[in-house]
Amino acid sequence: MNSLLEGFRLVELKASYYVSEGLPPMPYDSSFKVNVNGVFYTDLAASPDYIEDSIVGLLAGNNAIKSKGDIISLNIDRESNTIDVKIAGEVAPRRLFIDDCIALASRGSKVKPGFKLEREILDALVEDFESRGRGFQGLQATGLYSKDDKVAIIAFDVSRYVSTCKAIGRALREDLNLKSSIAIATGRATGDLVALLANVGVPVVIVSKGPVYSGFAMAALLGVTLIIYRRLGEFTVLTYPERVVG
Repeated sequence: MNSLLEGFRLVELKASYYVSEGLPPMPYDSSFKVNVNGVFYTDLAASPDYIEDSIVGLLAGNNAIKSKGDIISLNIDRESNTIDVKIAGEVAPRRLFIDDCIALASRGSKVKPGFKLEREILDALVEDFESRGRGFQGLQATGLYSKDDKVAIIAFDVSRYVSTCKAIGRALREDLNLKSSIAIATGRATGDLVALLANVGVPVVIVSKGPVYSGFAMAALLGVTLIIYRRLGEFTVLTYPERVVG
């Protein structure tokens, strides 16, 4: 880990692979039916590893729960790939509007101002994240770095959306302060990804490729500092640049 991040505890949530002679390693993926309070909520295509973290993050990122304490029970049937969750309160079926910013923003929570990220720490975060993501073929990755708690969670999954759910879920289960955390994700930022992180209070989202318009618009609407990194030392801050100092 970069010396500027010395003292951070690392939590890696990896995904398992199918390995056979003569074939490239292939990450396992499964389709899970998720029911909440006895009602169908969504189908989730995800790695079968750390699926409980993914479900907690999915529900929190969609404002179905505010904390892990809102989950009364969570049961996973591995034979049928059915997940039954009981939560406090009501919940509507999850429908994905990747490019519908108005629909997403109407359910979104604006991130509070005040958080600051030093430029040298930004460089260190990206360097650390990239060093841990190498060699994982066919997987997306999301890192959540909590400055207050000094914990780095790196989650891998078959989709960037689920790797982000997984990282959020583990952070909530460990009672980390997401309002002082920085998220780094492989690939592009879409509206649903930015909303997922904004809804749990993450103030800074860093991606390796330019966002689609919904990602930029959602960051502007919900108060998220959205940053693109091309390589170390090359950053473009698209929204709320006042959070990056130095």
